[in-house]
Amino acid sequence: MTQKIIIIFVAAAMMLTAIGAAAKDDSKTKKFFEEEAAIIEPGVLPNSFWYWTDIFSEQIQYLFTVGKESKGDFLIQLAEERLAEMKKLSEDGIMKYAESLISKNEEYLQKAEALYKEAKVKGLEELQKSQTELEKEIIKQEAAVKKQVKAAPQEFEKRQNQVFTEIGKWFNNVLSHLSWKRLKIKDQKAEMNE
Repeated sequence: MTQKIIIIFVAAAMMLTAIGAAAKDDSKTKKFFEEEAAIIEPGVLPNSFWYWTDIFSEQIQYLFTVGKESKGDFLIQLAEERLAEMKKLSEDGIMKYAESLISKNEEYLQKAEALYKEAKVKGLEELQKSQTELEKEIIKQEAAVKKQVKAAPQEFEKRQNQVFTEIGKWFNNVLSHLSWKRLKIKDQKAEMNE
């Protein structure tokens, strides 16, 4: 157990040393700490009477966090806060809560990893589902087009027959009108010749 604590502190010290050596410009260092390395400050410590309220509020926040990825991010933040609490307690010489804080840290990290995996799987499943639905819709549209293409010759023939029938009726009407006119003209000629 003590080895885990020592390893964590050594890793943190090495990381801070590397960051300090790599950061030459103060503005870059400030930007790094503000945006990327966001140092977690411990809130209420486990040796406080009010620690239970801190844990309770975290549970409420987790309950109202929406989405697997967001819940995973929140658990990562809680894991980092447990490490910050452990660091602060160890600086004060209190080692009583170290084991429970480390186990909470590991628990949060494992839950976060599981949530990230679930979110990834769910995202892939939704993508596959939408792709399947799209493929079904394409197949339906293709079948409808094939049906129309297949029915096109019969439909064309049917429409062609309708057009010929209409043209035939119109032509018969024109012929009957011309015949009527011819008879009328003939009758008028006959009247004039009389």
